[in-house]
Amino acid sequence: MKVLLLKEVPGLGKQGDIKDVSDGYARNYLIPRGLAEELTEGTMKSLQQRLEQLKKKEERLKKEVEAAIEKLKNERLVVPVAVGKDGKLFGSIGNKDIAQLLAERGIKVDKRDIEMDSPLKHIGVFQIPIRMPTGQRVEITVELVPKE
Repeated sequence: MKVLLLKEVPGLGKQGDIKDVSDGYARNYLIPRGLAEELTEGTMKSLQQRLEQLKKKEERLKKEVEAAIEKLKNERLVVPVAVGKDGKLFGSIGNKDIAQLLAERGIKVDKRDIEMDSPLKHIGVFQIPIRMPTGQRVEITVELVPKE
């Protein structure tokens, strides 16, 4: 069965791709979840319009991501935190906290795109990688300082 992918499906294709898949996969998984629709004459006609819209959306996303990368390259977050002995934090700073700090500065980043091995638990300067929607990566500097 030929289907038009409405969303990106890992291992299958990107949004707007036309793929030939088994009938069961299409009827039981792709179509009920809204990931694809069966390719008919009607969908072929609207496909061209959708592709144009997707191209415009991708261009807009690319511009937004480039602007965000420029902001993030120069970003240095200085976070005052409560500390105990040996510079250990009371609690930790995770990807959710970093996303919230960036949002306060007007930079929208999804917490799942902040790639941290583990939460920050000590005073210091850390390089945190962020994965952008276009696949690019940028690092920000996070400095944890003790509260006075």
